[in-house]
Amino acid sequence: MRTPRLLSSAVAVSALVLALTACGGADEPGDGASGTTVTVTTQATSSPAEPATGTSSAAGQPSQSAIPSANRLGQDTADASWVSPSGKIVCTLSTQGPEALARCDLRSGALPVPADLKDGCEFDMGASMVVDAQGARPGCVSDAVTAQSATQAQDAGWWTAELGSSAQDEAVLPYEHSVGTDQAECESRSTGMTCRVGDHGFTINDSSYTTW
Repeated sequence: MRTPRLLSSAVAVSALVLALTACGGADEPGDGASGTTVTVTTQATSSPAEPATGTSSAAGQPSQSAIPSANRLGQDTADASWVSPSGKIVCTLSTQGPEALARCDLRSGALPVPADLKDGCEFDMGASMVVDAQGARPGCVSDAVTAQSATQAQDAGWWTAELGSSAQDEAVLPYEHSVGTDQAECESRSTGMTCRVGDHGFTINDSSYTTW
């Protein structure tokens, strides 16, 4: 089981757990998964970034929902970058063999990370999650992920116009859609963005992250 690191009051945590249970726990690893969850309670707004209405996925990994063929990375390209439908999470995925890597950034705000990790970071930590063959972790980064434009994504072959684009003409990965390969994949859910490389992965939204 993962080890919770809760940064809100006991009452807020209980409410959050009940809410996640009610919506199927799409961003929660299942029994037997080893991971870390960090949660911070934020004030509700009229348009939350990633409303908790997703569906369950086993062991915290992307569920095996139908994936349009246009969303598979293959011969034409090994890289993709996109924004979530809310526009508040931006991700990049590279599927080049042993160098496969996925990263997602929050465009505003940051989540708390364990002190022992943050103390060893000379850059920014808390707004970025990374996963590769070595595991999933908060990213220690000095830059920010940028999404491909709709034209770039379509030319790359993983995106099609019906998937939609942002007001800034960035390629969007809609909820209930995935992009990647059998070994490295990211999935967009209303509960957050989930990425995995092999047996490692993370889920991130604007109030929590989970790693396994």
